[in-house]
Amino acid sequence: MLQKILLGFLLLIAGVYFYIHSGPKLPKEIDRIVDEVLSEELPQLITGKTGYVKSDGIQIWYESQMPQSRGFQGNPKGVVLLVMGQGVSAVGGSSELYETLLKAGYQVIRTDHRGLGMSDWLPNWNKKNAYNLSDMAADNIAVLNALGVQKTHLFGISMGGVISQTIAINHPERVNSLISMMSSADAYDPDLPPPPAYITRDMIKLFIRFGLISSEENTMKLMVGICDLLKGEGDNEIDIKQISQSTLYEFRHRNGINHKASEQHGVAVEKTGPLYHGLSTLTIPALIIHGEEDPLLDIAHAKKYAALIPGAKTLWVEGMGHEISQRYAPIWISKAIEFLDEYDQK
Repeated sequence: MLQKILLGFLLLIAGVYFYIHSGPKLPKEIDRIVDEVLSEELPQLITGKTGYVKSDGIQIWYESQMPQSRGFQGNPKGVVLLVMGQGVSAVGGSSELYETLLKAGYQVIRTDHRGLGMSDWLPNWNKKNAYNLSDMAADNIAVLNALGVQKTHLFGISMGGVISQTIAINHPERVNSLISMMSSADAYDPDLPPPPAYITRDMIKLFIRFGLISSEENTMKLMVGICDLLKGEGDNEIDIKQISQSTLYEFRHRNGINHKASEQHGVAVEKTGPLYHGLSTLTIPALIIHGEEDPLLDIAHAKKYAALIPGAKTLWVEGMGHEISQRYAPIWISKAIEFLDEYDQK
């Protein structure tokens, strides 16, 4: 009997091991780059003015950075509010986008979503008291109020694009323009293609392999694995070092990684519902950017909601997935700067 129990246990362990390691393979350079990042001094990822603001009783962290170009120092062209995606903090975004916006003469504001980073983590959150994206939009309005910013350009990525759409709909008087990238106006639209089954399956495998023990090394590998999975099948590469550095920075200089935030944000998206009608009422300039190889949100999402925004411009990037990759970033960043310069009204 004991031998049968032991054999069954060993078979179970072997099955779990096979299931986990049959998941997505990490980039070949991952071990070398992670070791390199762990041994080097981390770059300073927060260099602007930081602070906190209360929004519906929740403490929201923000950073405001003035332009870095000498010609714009102290006199920005305008303000860009960067709104990041599901489970992504202010420092988890593209450093290339951030630096380019500053060099182009814009004041850039970044926030940590409620539930992660330096903002309140909400330990008593549950699906019954869950917030929605209108609440998260209000968090960003509270930051603008605290900084005395009357109007801003919105630049939202993924879920941040939906939050930006919500801000534009609910507070049009505060918005100069809207850039919504690799996003949707209804992620659960039954008429649009859902994410392929392998996305959820491989996410689970990555989390079991690297997320159950949240060491610095494991979490860096988890974040790289997720980004690599979402880049799609196009000919592109993710910035492994930047992802690893921003993850380690969260551990060593901020509050660490809250894996529960992604679930909270997913529920917020679901509770918000479709934004199609609100988008059709917008009168602000809008630019919709999406990758043609996006495996998480099919480009049909972007084409549907872009068509509803009067006069919206579009940029469909061939080969790009649902991740900020080194290959395609220069294409859409340059287009975004061109768009902002055209419609900047301070």
